Amino acid sequence: MKEVLTFILPTRNRKQYVRRAVDSCLQCQSDNVSPFVIVIDGESDDGTFTDLQNAYRDDTRVLLLQNSKSAGFMNTCYEGVDLVKSKWVTFMYDDDVLSPYFIKMVSELIRSDDRFVMGYGAAFPAGEIYPFKPIDTFKRYRPEQLLLAYYGRNSELDFKGLPHSPICCVTTLDLLHEWVPYVKDFCSRNSIRSYFMLKRNIGPDLMIYLLSLLKHEGNISLCVSVILARENLGVRVPLQGGPQARGCRLRLGARIRRQQDPGGQTHQVPDEVGRNDTSGNRRNSIHLNPRSDSAAYA
Repeated sequence: MKEVLTFILPTRNRKQYVRRAVDSCLQCQSDNVSPFVIVIDGESDDGTFTDLQNAYRDDTRVLLLQNSKSAGFMNTCYEGVDLVKSKWVTFMYDDDVLSPYFIKMVSELIRSDDRFVMGYGAAFPAGEIYPFKPIDTFKRYRPEQLLLAYYGRNSELDFKGLPHSPICCVTTLDLLHEWVPYVKDFCSRNSIRSYFMLKRNIGPDLMIYLLSLLKHEGNISLCVSVILARENLGVRVPLQGGPQARGCRLRLGARIRRQQDPGGQTHQVPDEVGRNDTSGNRRNSIHLNPRSDSAAYA
């Protein structure tokens, strides 16, 4: 019997991208792996859901659902977790594209009998096609080595840090069932966490990696390759700190501005992470923006 890999794909008003995302998930199949995509539309008003129905209504590998726009992005993610029935699961975002070789990473996960595997992603210019390369290398690391790399304390890895997208990993449904209450509890402790993580959707993805690494026993397979491409729409933090980011010094200071949310509550919001270097340039600054999907749900 084939193993099933489930993708949870929230979307809203992304008619021009979402079918590309679904199709890249559906190509993740082999003799022992079959994909299943849960697409949850947040009341799109640009024809997204109708277009999805026309394309996939007869495809048993795709489940199409509609949710209220008011549910928000994170609640939609939680609901997606509740719908998963397979052991293996990951998320998919509607403007991302999986490598056609993604299946090799999934097969490595099953072969090694692990609970977690990860690779890395890269941004590419809008309208272009990312030149994915075949996956030919996996390296095994202890979880603490990857955690140290997140803090810039491990120079042995080909890539630095952790990806800022859950799609670069595959984990278990049990882990996501732990992740949901972890995020809710963490965010309930103060309004700043709640604002950034639940309303701006900054951070919950990273918690999937941190929780997976902390819970994993034994070494973890790291795919030394780009397995996800994200179209550069100018609204995302980088996916990873790969070779091209070496020497980019991310400082801890953040300029704070005050922003009022739609409900009228005022928050202190980091405008950007990183400060000018001595030459006055901002090339090492990384703007802290929400997921574009969250804006669509706002």
